[in-house]
Amino acid sequence: MKKLKFLFIILLLFGCQSSNKVKEEFELDFFYVDYCQNCENFKLIAIPKLKNEFPDMTVNYYELDDNHDLYDQYIDRAIDFDNEEYESVPFVVINNELAIVGYSVGEEDELIKEIHRYFNNEQLGQYFVIGEYKLNNE
Repeated sequence: MKKLKFLFIILLLFGCQSSNKVKEEFELDFFYVDYCQNCENFKLIAIPKLKNEFPDMTVNYYELDDNHDLYDQYIDRAIDFDNEEYESVPFVVINNELAIVGYSVGEEDELIKEIHRYFNNEQLGQYFVIGEYKLNNE
């Protein structure tokens, strides 16, 4: 009986913890061009991993040439945007507040960490220092 009580307490303490996944809904705007291999990799590798971590995330796909006005609106709002990165893709906007330029295979875990930091109002990491911009919402 003591073993059963002990097992029950262990399950309560460790087995019922909530997952680390973000429960709130948010949008990810993904700008790409059809001939971009990094964009294709982002679609095939990063987005599924992000959807697994953030199941309530909505992904909006925007081909850059067909959606340049929206892209320019984001660029105009990006704080301290480096103009050398203009039209660089993939270009990802998280929740209309944080933009990240560029992607390489293997960066998914770091991107997930950065999104968690963003939602937890923590200081953003150093991995995406180049190519990461907060958007002015004023």
